[in-house]
Amino acid sequence: HANLSARFSGQPTSVDLPDSLRAMASADADIVKILVATDCHLGYAEKDAIRGSDSFNTFEEILKKAKEHDVDMILLGGDLFHDNKPSRSTMHRTIQLFRQHCMGSRECYLQILSDQAQNFPTGLANFEDENYNIAYPVFSIHGNHDDPAGPGQLSAMDLLSEAKLVNYFGKSNSVDDIKVSPVLIQKGATKIALFGLGAIRDERLHRTFAARRVQMLRPQEEADAWTNIFVIHQNRIKHGETNYIPEQFLPGFLDLVVWGHEHECDITPKKDAADRFYITQPGSSIATSLVEGEAVPKKVGLIHIRGKDFRVEELPLTTVRPFLVDEVVLDDELGPGRTAQEHVESLLKRKINSMLRKVEEEHRQQAGSDAESVPRKPLIRLRVEYSGGFTCLNVQRFGQQFVTAVANPSDMLYFFRRRQAGKGGKAAAADRSAAFEAPTERTRPDALTADRVEDIVAEYLRQHQGLELLSERHLGTAVREFVEKEEKDSIKRFVEWILAKTQKTLKSKKGDTEADILREITDTRNGADGAGEDGPAPAPPRPASPREDDASEKSSEDDTMMPASVPVAATRGRGRGRGRGAAKEPAARGAKAAPKAAARAKPQKATQRSRMTVDDDDDDE
Repeated sequence: HANLSARFSGQPTSVDLPDSLRAMASADADIVKILVATDCHLGYAEKDAIRGSDSFNTFEEILKKAKEHDVDMILLGGDLFHDNKPSRSTMHRTIQLFRQHCMGSRECYLQILSDQAQNFPTGLANFEDENYNIAYPVFSIHGNHDDPAGPGQLSAMDLLSEAKLVNYFGKSNSVDDIKVSPVLIQKGATKIALFGLGAIRDERLHRTFAARRVQMLRPQEEADAWTNIFVIHQNRIKHGETNYIPEQFLPGFLDLVVWGHEHECDITPKKDAADRFYITQPGSSIATSLVEGEAVPKKVGLIHIRGKDFRVEELPLTTVRPFLVDEVVLDDELGPGRTAQEHVESLLKRKINSMLRKVEEEHRQQAGSDAESVPRKPLIRLRVEYSGGFTCLNVQRFGQQFVTAVANPSDMLYFFRRRQAGKGGKAAAADRSAAFEAPTERTRPDALTADRVEDIVAEYLRQHQGLELLSERHLGTAVREFVEKEEKDSIKRFVEWILAKTQKTLKSKKGDTEADILREITDTRNGADGAGEDGPAPAPPRPASPREDDASEKSSEDDTMMPASVPVAATRGRGRGRGRGAAKEPAARGAKAAPKAAARAKPQKATQRSRMTVDDDDDDE
């Protein structure tokens, strides 16, 4: 179809094709195909001899599917990497995969109409750069695993962006006043407004949404002609009063929300509770925790968009390591008279072998090449309820029997006891039922039993009378960055920041007595712990586009309007047939070389200009 689109771009042709094929070619020129994936966690368990390559094998399959379906772009919803500072090996393999599968001479017919200096840290999409041949452009936000940190607020995504391998968007320089400016994309008659917001701590983003300080900027001109897609990477289900983002916080003008961070695959688009927009949750492409939600078959989505209509096609992933979860209650299986460890071990061995036979049967049912790509050693998790006089087995010793058959022999078994009800009857039955509920309906990416570093620090300080000078909240954040993101200077930066803040306050107040000084110190610490205070090393402000200064004087009387008009720029004509009319009238692929010099020689056409409006979401009130 792409070749037919090229042939009917106004170029003379000697082949007279039927009208049905002409109509098909014209329709295809307006269809945008987007491959969507989230939470790839490249580098997960990279030192594991068996599972070390799992994340890379599946990510390569995702990129191959993009080529197989001839997509226009690839959209990633955060957590491309598992570690905040990926190892050299992980970064090397990632770059190899991007270069091998995303670069090439294939024509890209997308146009970006928004100000790219506002959208991307590099100021230009990679497929618009004349120095690079990008066949399948990748657009990505950051997740909570690969979020910016440290001086300059850089991340691994910034490295891929500067290398022109990924179009990194959705990075906010503020967490208390957020403006989300979309990437405006057009192909033929189809217009897409792609909104993105990289991961922010859920409690803080929840507070910012509640204060109506998150503004979604929309094109003022033909606002209803755009398909609005929002990519977000936050908790979707409630883990606390503010430790998630409710769906009702999102504006009603959106058409489709791509929700990352939740690992359970729920990719079929579903309407939100208020019936305003659709939500698709691709889930992770690799299991990073042994819970039931990770055992749901992994898939990616292929979004077909034409005008304002879209559909999501589900593409199963075949290189994912098989994962089975089951549960056994020893009291029900063995009874009170057979509590000896040999009886327990014999029962669990039979259960594990039964699970392995099930995996083998599913493997035989897969046909052809798909069966060859599936890893043979599965992941197994058997939850064992052992109340009633039973004792735990040595899990690692038990797993040695299955070293050659299972990918995770050392943690196959998980022993737990149900809560003890105070009374029998219905209370005991209800308690037993609650004990066997799945850990969560949708799976979080990390172990559910893990404590947050900030909570550990806060609990320690409560037990040791707290702090007099330092901010407890920001100390917890600094320790978390030190532990989870290997920011060796995070605590030092925090101390220097709070000291400078306190010294500035004392110099300005000039307290006369020691009591006055202590009171000012306390007020400064309490202010830093307050709801709206940012911590040390904020992200540097993004350089303004030169055109913004000229436009800043043209403020509108409408207070919902941005003070500066946002230019809607045509593509820059980088010698690959990507001038203003490239999307509607694509040039033939075989005729690339001739127009290159001419494209560079042509003067730049006057750019169209438009404005963005701030959606105040009044329809949600």
